[in-house]
Amino acid sequence: MSPKEVNSTELLAGGSLLLTNFGLTFVTGMLLARWLGPAGYGDYAVGVAVANLLAVPVALGLNRLVNKNLPVFAKEGDWALYRGFVLAGWVSILAAGVILVPLLYVAHQGLFAYFGFERHALLVTAFFVGPIMGLALFANEILAAGRHFMLASLNRMLIFPGFILAAIVLLQVSGYPLNPAAAFWCFIAGCLLGLGLAGVWSRSKAPGEASQAQPQFQVKAWLALSLPFMLNALVVIVIRRVGVLMLEAFSSLEEEVGLYAAVALIGSFLTMLIPLSNSYFMPRLSPLLKTGQTGQVNHILAKRFWALALICALYLAVVIIGGREILNAFHKHFVAGYGVLVVFSLGVSCNVLLAAAPTLLQYQGENKRVVKMYGLTALATLALTAGLAPWLDALGAALGSVLPSATMMFLQARRLAREHHIMVVQLPGYGPSQTDQPQ
Repeated sequence: MSPKEVNSTELLAGGSLLLTNFGLTFVTGMLLARWLGPAGYGDYAVGVAVANLLAVPVALGLNRLVNKNLPVFAKEGDWALYRGFVLAGWVSILAAGVILVPLLYVAHQGLFAYFGFERHALLVTAFFVGPIMGLALFANEILAAGRHFMLASLNRMLIFPGFILAAIVLLQVSGYPLNPAAAFWCFIAGCLLGLGLAGVWSRSKAPGEASQAQPQFQVKAWLALSLPFMLNALVVIVIRRVGVLMLEAFSSLEEEVGLYAAVALIGSFLTMLIPLSNSYFMPRLSPLLKTGQTGQVNHILAKRFWALALICALYLAVVIIGGREILNAFHKHFVAGYGVLVVFSLGVSCNVLLAAAPTLLQYQGENKRVVKMYGLTALATLALTAGLAPWLDALGAALGSVLPSATMMFLQARRLAREHHIMVVQLPGYGPSQTDQPQ
């Protein structure tokens, strides 16, 4: 794909959906924080974090393998494998949920009985939501792989968050007691709606040849390919959600969980730039990297860096100048967390600027190194957050969440520059040394 072949219309549509998704999610979080209070919003955030976390291992990475397998099967006319993969995916994810949920329940009961902690009201419910979300991930990817990308995106980014917002507002307006459990049931209803729509649409849009074929299964081979994807995705979701969970486990202040959830939601405006920028720049870079045109690669990366740097600078200016007002829109008690918001925003900005480094290293054939670095980052994030959360509360969770990932991406960016002469960051110290310059 050449730079001119990038589909700007699809990119614009995808960016619009991302912005809409952020807006709906942001308004939902803001209203819940105001209506439930800091502690209640924290309880809701913990339930959502656990459900999102469990969806990854339940999906077994098969959702990531959909876009690799189904288009190939369709192009080669191998409809038996096409149908076999879809059926095996549904059954495998359901089986993983049936196995994982009881194990988590037993572990949950044992841990709380042993340590004597107060039980979290939504944890057990969240265990059962993970499989629903895992199935929805798989069904949406089937839609996208069948060239119904916009339909899958509408379901995931617009219908799902829009329904949750509408349900919560309806409860509040109707006078029904809105508490964390009621809000979380609205979230569950949104998950079920998203799964139902994705399932119905993926079945109705399936190629006729696949529906009529006798399924052929290669489950062991598919799982061998999908499980590494699952591990990578699990590391990423752990890094993103660990702050809320560690605060719930170790902080003595319930309000800090809600504060951190609000700060992370505000920072998600920047994190959504990562997939959007990758969708635009990576198709341009891939053919250039294959032909060794490092100069043109660095020229495109320079455009990426300065475009994202401008957006991050504007975002940080808004946070520094109006951060207290933004936090007050969530809840008046959150204003005291202004420093947490600034620290988290600075860390997320670094991650956004450096986020292309792991992908580019994988393009250079260093998959094992990237996987190893992600694993170490996840462990460092868990350890640092667990160590700082009891001491610094939400500030500790923010530092623990952003520092390891920023450090990992910084090291990978330096490796790209020194060994492959690819500059993700256009700042002094990131370029190749004089002795490393190609002759």
